[in-house]
Amino acid sequence: MSSLELPGISLHAFAEKWNNEWKGGHIQQLRGVGENMFVLKIHTHAGTKELLIALPGLITETTHKWKAEESQPSFVNATKKEMDNAKIENITQAGLDRILKIETNTGTLVIELFGDGNLLLLDEKGKITAVHDAREWKGRTLKRNHEYKLPTGPRAWDELPEKIIDIQSNSPFRNLGGWMVSTLGIAPVATPKMSEMLGRKPEDTNELTQSEWKKLRAFLIKRYTDSVEGWLRVEFNKKEWIVPCPEKVKERADWKTAFEWIESTILNRNEEVDSEDPAEKERAALNINLERQQAQINAWENDAKQKKKMGEWIYANFDLVTQLLDVVKRAKKQKVSDEKVVSEVKKKIRQVEHINSEKGEIELILE
Repeated sequence: MSSLELPGISLHAFAEKWNNEWKGGHIQQLRGVGENMFVLKIHTHAGTKELLIALPGLITETTHKWKAEESQPSFVNATKKEMDNAKIENITQAGLDRILKIETNTGTLVIELFGDGNLLLLDEKGKITAVHDAREWKGRTLKRNHEYKLPTGPRAWDELPEKIIDIQSNSPFRNLGGWMVSTLGIAPVATPKMSEMLGRKPEDTNELTQSEWKKLRAFLIKRYTDSVEGWLRVEFNKKEWIVPCPEKVKERADWKTAFEWIESTILNRNEEVDSEDPAEKERAALNINLERQQAQINAWENDAKQKKKMGEWIYANFDLVTQLLDVVKRAKKQKVSDEKVVSEVKKKIRQVEHINSEKGEIELILE
């Protein structure tokens, strides 16, 4: 599985390009071409284009001849009426998140490229009419007939408030780099440069001052409005990131090459999956099941040993246990606190750790 990542700022550039080129065109069809892989064929004034969606996190223009699956995913079948020949009205990125929205005259196709990835179709009121993978979390439901809500996270670059105090974040501030990623949608690969611009390091734990935010905000607005002169493939934290490059540097690649990078990654990933011997895959699955079963057996055995040890101790100390139960009963009747009872009882039975007279529980630590 490849470690190639496409950050939000790259999707922002993709969305702008596709909106300029494909707006007014028509979707010819959406089809599944592999597990969690889809091709959207689009007819524009410049000719036919194909958009490859490889969940969970990659999307690209493609020139590869992808073979449609004989049995199409339920999402494709459920959206055929709306997708076939739909007119494209707008293509945008949702906020700074890795979400692409393709608005048409028959509904909005939402492509989520984070987490496990997903595809959804919304009606004109923003209600989900079809979903590739139905899910539910606290405060967010991705199921038919539910309102589609964007995940809590980064705001759009042109909505960033002027005052740092007005920024709403759902994650506590642990360090500067993490805050940039979770609150502003900045790719991890860019946090060292952003921090250096402020004279800071990504691991710094001090929150931003207003003057620092003013400088960072101005940079972000410019960064998101700069024309993309090319693309860079940068390694960071054991992952490769494809990021837009506004400067004309020698190492930069053109749009075509950037799309080829992504397409090649997806092709290589598929070849790795296809090249696995079915018998070997079955053996690996059996080994995993055996390991899980052995782990469960070990857990049961440990539990049995603990219970046996406890039973032996109670048998050997039956008189003490009887006294202990009598003490707890009297303490409850006299309304003596459990803490005081434990303090007194431990003088004779040091194994007593905790007493809850209301529930009738006595916790012993057996050595």
